[in-house]
Amino acid sequence: MKAITSVILALSMALPLLVWGQEKTKAAHPEVKSEAVVIWSEGVKLQGNLFKPRGMTQGERLPGLLLVHGWGGTKRHLNRAYAPQLAALGFVVLTFDFKGWGESNGPLLYRGDLPPEEDRTEVQVTAEHVRRVVNPRSMVVDARAALNYLAGERQVLQDNIGIWGTSLGGGIALVVAAGDDRIKAYVDQIGAVNFKGNLQMITDDMVRRWEVQRARGDIDSYPGAESAIIPALQGYPDWIYLKGFDSFASASELNVPTLIIDAEQEELFAREINGQLLHDTIKDRVPSRYVTFPGKHYDLYQGEAYKGALKEAQDWFVTYLKDSSEGLSLYKQHCAACHSSTAMKAPALGALRMLGYQRLLDEMSNGSMQQQASLMTQGEREVLARHLSSESKDPRAWEAGVACEAGNAARPVAPAAVGDWGYGKHNRRFQPADRAGITASDLGE
Repeated sequence: MKAITSVILALSMALPLLVWGQEKTKAAHPEVKSEAVVIWSEGVKLQGNLFKPRGMTQGERLPGLLLVHGWGGTKRHLNRAYAPQLAALGFVVLTFDFKGWGESNGPLLYRGDLPPEEDRTEVQVTAEHVRRVVNPRSMVVDARAALNYLAGERQVLQDNIGIWGTSLGGGIALVVAAGDDRIKAYVDQIGAVNFKGNLQMITDDMVRRWEVQRARGDIDSYPGAESAIIPALQGYPDWIYLKGFDSFASASELNVPTLIIDAEQEELFAREINGQLLHDTIKDRVPSRYVTFPGKHYDLYQGEAYKGALKEAQDWFVTYLKDSSEGLSLYKQHCAACHSSTAMKAPALGALRMLGYQRLLDEMSNGSMQQQASLMTQGEREVLARHLSSESKDPRAWEAGVACEAGNAARPVAPAAVGDWGYGKHNRRFQPADRAGITASDLGE
C-alpha cells in the first residue's frame, strides 16, 4: 500500500474531493409523509426512506424520483434538503445509503477457511464488518437496486422515473440513467461524471500492479485508513475501482432529457471535462440544459445557490415527468382513469410512451381506443399522440413530422407485373406474355 500512498499524496491537489456539503436549511413539509424501507443489494441490507405526498388515493400512481448522494454523504442530508421538497410537487421520492455507509449494512470480510459444501449452509464465524469504502462499481449496483425497489412501489409509475445525483452521485446516476429505459429524466448536480479523466495521473500500470498485490493478499481486499490520504475525504477510497470507473463512457447511451448544474468556480475537478463535456456530447440529440451558479463546489449546498439549483431540478422534473402541456391535459381528461390506475388492466402510461405516433393515432382513430377518443377532434388526437410519443424509441416515429399531406400519395402508373414469388407454384420464374407485354418477336434478331 506504500505505492498507493506515495501516488495519492502527489495527486492531492488534483483529485476531486466529493464530500457532501453541510446544508443547514430545514425542510418542513407537512403535506409529505415518509417511511423507512429496506433495499437488498448483493445480499446486503440497505436502508432507505420513501417520501410521498399526503392524501394519495389507493389507485393513484405518480412519477418516481431516485436521489443519489455523493462521496461521504448519507441519505439524512437528502431527507432534509431535497426529498421532501420534490415529493411535495407530486413525486414519490426514494433516498438510500450505500452499503457500508450511514444506516446501511456493509459487506462482511472473513479471513478464515469455510468447509466446502454442495448447498448453502448456516455457519457461525467472526467476521469484519466493512464500512465506508468508496467503490463506485458497488455504488452503481446499489443505485440500480434502489431503482428496482422504487419501480416496484405500487404507487409509482414504473416507466416514468427521474434520477438526481450530486457530486460522485452525478456519475453514478449517469451510468444508471443511460442503462435503464424506465428513467425519463436526469439531473446532474456538480457531478464528477468523468473519473477516468479526473484521475489521469494514476496510470493503468499502477492499477494493474495494485490488482496483482490485492489478488495475492499483499494488500487488503478492502481499503482502510491507509487509503484515506486527503483529510477532507471521508471514508476509504478504493483507488483501483475509482480509476476504472469510466462513467463518461455511458454518455453515448444517454437518451433522456438532462439538466446539468455546475458551480462557476468549481475547484475540485475541471468542469470542462465533466459537466461541460457531458453537455457538449448530448446537446444535439437529447433535450438538455447547462446552468451554473456563482461559487465553489460546496456553495451549491447552502444559501441562494442551493435554492436556485433545487428550483432548477424541480422545474426539470415537473416538465419532463409531469408536464403541463395540452397533451397532458388531454391525457388526464380522456386516458388517465384507466392508464394511470392500478385498478384497471389497461397498459400503463410508460407502455403507451413506448408506442410510436402513428400507432397511437391509429388506435384512437380506428382501433381499440376509438370509442374513448370519440369526444376529441382529430387535431386533439394528434396533439395527444405526439405528447405520448415524444420520447418513443419507435424507429418510425419521425415520419409523422415529415409525411406528405393527404392527397399527395403516389399513384401507380402500371399494374403489378409479379403475381407471386417465383412466378408460379413451380418456381420456374417464367413470365407469360399477357403479363410481360412482350413476345420473342419484339426482340428482333
